[in-house]
Amino acid sequence: MKKQTIELPIEWIEGLRSYIDNVKKTTTNESVVIISAVRYMLGRSSYGVGSVCDFLRENKGRLTESNKQVIIQDIKEYINDFPDVSYKNDWNEIADYLQKH
Repeated sequence: MKKQTIELPIEWIEGLRSYIDNVKKTTTNESVVIISAVRYMLGRSSYGVGSVCDFLRENKGRLTESNKQVIIQDIKEYINDFPDVSYKNDWNEIADYLQKH
């Protein structure tokens, strides 16, 4: 299948860039709740781990760089301290994903 290229008015592209640049970042309270949820689920063996990982993926654009770094560090430290942690692959995948995005 051949790729197609379309041309868009520059105003649309600028509007999209502006929207992306102004996506609402998490508030302090939201950051506390998100980081607390990650920390709580790190020690659990339940479907909640997948829910937290899905939430992080779906909301990566709203996380501040500081949020991402704290979450990545928490995951890596927990896995280092408890190498047999449940859902280890899921935790490693989300840490890698946040590092790249």
